[in-house]
Amino acid sequence: MKKNPKCSRYDLRALEQWLAELAADGFELSGEWAEFDEGEKQEKRFYIEPAQEKGGVPKALLDSRAMMGWEYVCNIDKGAFYVWRSVGRSANPPRPREMAGSWCDKRLTRRLRNWWLGVLAIFVMYAGYGVYAVLNAEMPLLWSLLTNRNGQWAVLSLLLTVFCGVWAMRREHRDLRRLRKAVRSGEYLEPVAQHTVWYEIMNALPVVVSVALLLTTCAASGGDNESRAAQGELASYPMLRAEALGGAGENRWGSRYGNALCDTVVVREGDWIHTIDKWRWPVNATQLEAYRPRVGALAKPLAAEMRDYYGMERAETPDGADEAWYCPNCADAQYFLLRGDGLVLLYRTDAPDDLRRHADEFAELLAQYRETVLTR
Repeated sequence: MKKNPKCSRYDLRALEQWLAELAADGFELSGEWAEFDEGEKQEKRFYIEPAQEKGGVPKALLDSRAMMGWEYVCNIDKGAFYVWRSVGRSANPPRPREMAGSWCDKRLTRRLRNWWLGVLAIFVMYAGYGVYAVLNAEMPLLWSLLTNRNGQWAVLSLLLTVFCGVWAMRREHRDLRRLRKAVRSGEYLEPVAQHTVWYEIMNALPVVVSVALLLTTCAASGGDNESRAAQGELASYPMLRAEALGGAGENRWGSRYGNALCDTVVVREGDWIHTIDKWRWPVNATQLEAYRPRVGALAKPLAAEMRDYYGMERAETPDGADEAWYCPNCADAQYFLLRGDGLVLLYRTDAPDDLRRHADEFAELLAQYRETVLTR
């Protein structure tokens, strides 16, 4: 039967202890590494020795170890290490030798080189994924804030997977360097104390977060965190009506979004416009969007992202706001943007009246959303 060690494969002393514990439980190491046969419980000692040359164990070494009370069992990592088992209780570990340039040293050096290639591959993969996501999201910050809960769990699971992978690779790199240094200098290494609860948790965490990522990706109930407002709730959403701007204000309805990153209200009036705006989705003739990020400092970069996306120009800032921006014609509509006290207000309409003339009214809307609707 196959058994995997609960320690680093480059911690030789910990592997020897693990083999001895299994022998005491009645599992005898066969001629293949990590393959065990059930047998009698025995008190055995094990010794893992770096290999000087590629290939099988030299006969002279077999005879020398036999005289010291050791028998050869198997090898590890394509013959880079020999595994010896004690014949009697009097067997003592041989004195390590300096093996710079040996087959074992070359194998460990190759492992270290491959470790760096692995780190580079992970960096390129996730950096490429990040660049792809940013380039395909027209407003990356807004997209991140409005991602539904399933999407946020998926991103969190992905970040945890990366963290666990980096942690495991860093631990492996440390053990590799430590072992290669000992092989070259002939140093006898003591076991690394890593049989801890934290070690077990970190080993299990990649599996847990991978399953969580799969479940959140496949969940059918993900959906959007949107709920259409009832008429009573709709009345509580402040709005500059389209009629006041010379537009049509029938078919008014609103929706409320909420997740761990942002609280949002959208109020719509008028018919759906069948042309597609720069967001590439249908919009209403008049639409108000109020965003309050959970982290207030994100409001400023969010406003800047919207301003640049719609190509707005600076407008006169009314009292109670930090900045105001205006676009006279974007996808056949006017846009007015207002930011203040961690809240961003975006107003869009195809009504003819100039929105800059209503800057004070927008400032009042901003205050109402800040104080009564999107309160912290």
